[in-house]
Amino acid sequence: MLEKREWVLIVGAVLVLFIGLFSTFGMGYQISMDGRIIGYTKDTQAFTDSLTRIDDIMKAAYGVDTAKVSDEFQIQHVPVFDKVESSESDFTRELVAKDHDVSVSGVAMSIDGKAAGNFVSEKQAQEALEAAVKTSAVVGENDRVVNYQIHSNITYQDKTFDVTEVRPTKEWGTLLAAGPSASEATTVQTVASAGVGQQVNRGAVTALDKVVEAESVQSEAEETPVLKMDVTKQSVIKEAIPYDVVRQEDSSLYVGQIQIRQPGQAGVREHVVESQYVDGVVTTQTQLSETVTKEPVAQIIAVGNNTYPTMGAKKGDFILPASGDVTSTDKSGSHAGYKAIDIAAAQGTPIYAPKDGTVTMAQEYGSYGLTVQVEADDGTVFLMAHNSEFKCSAGDRVSKGQVIALMGSTGNSSGPHCHFEIRIGGTQQCITDYFDLGLGDIV
Repeated sequence: MLEKREWVLIVGAVLVLFIGLFSTFGMGYQISMDGRIIGYTKDTQAFTDSLTRIDDIMKAAYGVDTAKVSDEFQIQHVPVFDKVESSESDFTRELVAKDHDVSVSGVAMSIDGKAAGNFVSEKQAQEALEAAVKTSAVVGENDRVVNYQIHSNITYQDKTFDVTEVRPTKEWGTLLAAGPSASEATTVQTVASAGVGQQVNRGAVTALDKVVEAESVQSEAEETPVLKMDVTKQSVIKEAIPYDVVRQEDSSLYVGQIQIRQPGQAGVREHVVESQYVDGVVTTQTQLSETVTKEPVAQIIAVGNNTYPTMGAKKGDFILPASGDVTSTDKSGSHAGYKAIDIAAAQGTPIYAPKDGTVTMAQEYGSYGLTVQVEADDGTVFLMAHNSEFKCSAGDRVSKGQVIALMGSTGNSSGPHCHFEIRIGGTQQCITDYFDLGLGDIV
């Protein structure tokens, strides 16, 4: 039988073993954010890995490599034997659903001892200075900075600041060159409104919403100090040289017809101008050179001086389709009321387009025989029948005076002639309303 001392030793050993086992298997960590529990774990690595993932999400959302969550987290060593252990994914889901404070590790710029602003890096600050130089001298795509000198004393200091203070480099250039009034610059502009353009999950969106709210608040901070600088730039100013217009008479064209035989092209004269700017104000401008880089090319217009081969209309800008003897005007049938005329001449006499237009028919057409029909742009239709041969096809674009057929005696015809009609809206028109002619006239 064990003595009392031995029992005490055994019980003590069991208690030590139990406490050791409890410490090993029953203890863990309670993770809280701003006083609110977000999970339990026996290995803090699961939480730190999830926090790294959230930092990566924020970097992508804001487009800033040094962005990170700056909320306060509490890690306490507590019993967890009756708690559900959170995995890295569990912690990540919890953190994504939260609204986070995000900070950036960057630099603060001072100009002549006065705080100018916070930048994501010294590289961005240098790029902002270069942008300020270009803004000060209004440098465009045809300009280049020859030299510049910044008279202000510029210093940098490492600084961690809220992500809502981040500005695009181009905006910083405007602010440093001309001050807040130049672009309503007292309104905080952040990378969120600069258009990161990435798909982020709910926690990042919540944080972005917070940033956007900040944009509508007018900054009460000190105005950004303006850089003092001298800038010299050279500009290439292009001047158009007008081209001449040359008109040439051309017997291959009828009177009233013109053709552009050679299109005109303006020339180019380049002026190189050097401008001096002091604190954004032009002080001097000097022209360094003037060069014609492209000679103008004259426009050549051919002007018709040839008369049309047939009679012109007294009303309307068109001509008779053929020359010859007027052998029929007001007779029964399609001619009644001078609604058509017949012009007789030798077989093969040219048939001309009465007006510019589109050929809508070039085919055999019942008693009309081989028929050509031209529709002008104003809708007027001209019909020429009994042809012996076509010189065009349906769908062709033809010009006034162009040969479109040859006279013949196809269809219901007693001899070579051109049967001519004018139709508007499908109704035949009185030919003598348009032409001064009569039976027996030679036209």
